[in-house]
Amino acid sequence: MKTILFFLLLTSVLLTGCYYDHAEELAGPEPCKDTTGTISFANDIQSIMNGSCGGNNAACHAQGNPTGVELHDYTSIYNQTLFDNPLMSSITHDGNYNEMPKGGGKLSDCKINLISAWINRGAQNN
Repeated sequence: MKTILFFLLLTSVLLTGCYYDHAEELAGPEPCKDTTGTISFANDIQSIMNGSCGGNNAACHAQGNPTGVELHDYTSIYNQTLFDNPLMSSITHDGNYNEMPKGGGKLSDCKINLISAWINRGAQNN
């Protein structure tokens, strides 16, 4: 009986000791930039686009890509904010355009809010 209890106790200790935290869970959510202050295309928006959408690398919307939608510089990004704003529709996954980034999961709420605030203030090239 003691052997069985010892074995059960040992097994439960070993099983609960194998827990693994993901770094993202330990660090918590990314801090959001204050959207009431200045939002810079060069410092804030371009880095999101380069890392998630376009840029001059092998990303989906780099210059000359086969999709026909380029997001590699200010002009190409600004053009996607006009009319019915396909950029916001795609990154918010509202169902009107293809959800982006494709296969990469939705951008964080912080990044979406930052892009939205930049667009709502006239999408300046600053």
